[in-house]
Amino acid sequence: MARKDNTFPLHIERQQQTLFENVIFRISRKVVPKLKKQFKKQVKERKELTGDADSFGELLNDLLDEFLIFMQSKFIPNELEKIAFLLDAWARAKTTKSVRRLQKLKKGAAIFELPIVLDPENPFVLDFVGSYVKQNISLVEALGREYIDDVSKLASDTFLRGGSIKDLTRNLLQFTDENVNRAAFWARDQVGDAYSVFTKTRQNEAGIQNYIWRTVGDNAVRGNDPDDQTSHVLLEGQKFNWKKGAADTGQISKPGGKHPGEDYNCRCTAEPIFEEAD
Repeated sequence: MARKDNTFPLHIERQQQTLFENVIFRISRKVVPKLKKQFKKQVKERKELTGDADSFGELLNDLLDEFLIFMQSKFIPNELEKIAFLLDAWARAKTTKSVRRLQKLKKGAAIFELPIVLDPENPFVLDFVGSYVKQNISLVEALGREYIDDVSKLASDTFLRGGSIKDLTRNLLQFTDENVNRAAFWARDQVGDAYSVFTKTRQNEAGIQNYIWRTVGDNAVRGNDPDDQTSHVLLEGQKFNWKKGAADTGQISKPGGKHPGEDYNCRCTAEPIFEEAD
């Protein structure tokens, strides 16, 4: 069972996951019917001995051009920007709440003598939001391009092997589901990374340099599965600082990751503390 006091923004994570998934669904609704139509045409031509050349490559170029036109719209950048600002707003709210709690516990501490006011227009945050949008647009585009490339190759291979339209339909459905899951994975991963940056920025802005590593507390936490090579269960409750984090623990599988949220699909969070980290 998940921790009741978990502060990871699962609801915002779901927004980005849905956005990424819907891109693949949208592409599939455009691409799959055209691939099936081309497949039927080529099967017919082969039976009539009017031609047996594999011409899915020509269709691939048209499909990629159509996708790039879609990517030029403002919809995806606008949605990503909204998500980024929501993540920062969540980080600000959680940091403010934690600081107020610490103020009550640490009355008289110089760092907490004045009210904490976190700047919504922190320059670093604004710059990071822009970078986040650009990075995720590139990721969405890469996922879309690869899907169109691979699904076209799938249709071509099915045709060349002498498969039927039934075989193609089954293969396309399975392949699309796999790509939707892949898009969902990267969407969640991007949110974890960004929330970690926003949390670090807001806690540092509030004068917090150290934190306690907190997991969500459910069975999906890395370390509960015996096949996990790293464990966030072991990190639960440990104290770290925002400079070094858990980089030297050996429990982070993503290269360069060191703070909660920065590992692959990590939903861990940083509970701010006033005491020095160990």
